[in-house]
Amino acid sequence: MTKAGLLLRAIISDSEAVNQQTAVESPIARILQKISKLDLSNREHFETYLRHKWTTKHIHGGHVLVTVLQGEMTLTDKAGEKIVRAGESWTEGPGDQHSVVNAGTTAARVVVNMMLPKGAEPTTRIKQ
Repeated sequence: MTKAGLLLRAIISDSEAVNQQTAVESPIARILQKISKLDLSNREHFETYLRHKWTTKHIHGGHVLVTVLQGEMTLTDKAGEKIVRAGESWTEGPGDQHSVVNAGTTAARVVVNMMLPKGAEPTTRIKQ
């Protein structure tokens, strides 16, 4: 599990401990408490995109955090196009239609962390 996945699990665990010790809950603590009760599986994988490699438009069945490790990726979603460079990340919500392309001059490497409800499809391609 990457640092991002470990951090998410640590935050959830810490919020549970804080909630047990305090009578007043912050909005974030309530959200983290709800997340901790969900039946989620964490999927993580690395991908390398050669120059001009792209994905078709697709959606995911859960929340996704993508971090660019080297190179750059161009994300296209409902907000438009955004270039994401090494060291930067983006998130995707369940059902958010998007596509990515390596329009840079070198290969790009990303790590993808997915928090999926049990039984959810990791990726569904959108027919054009």
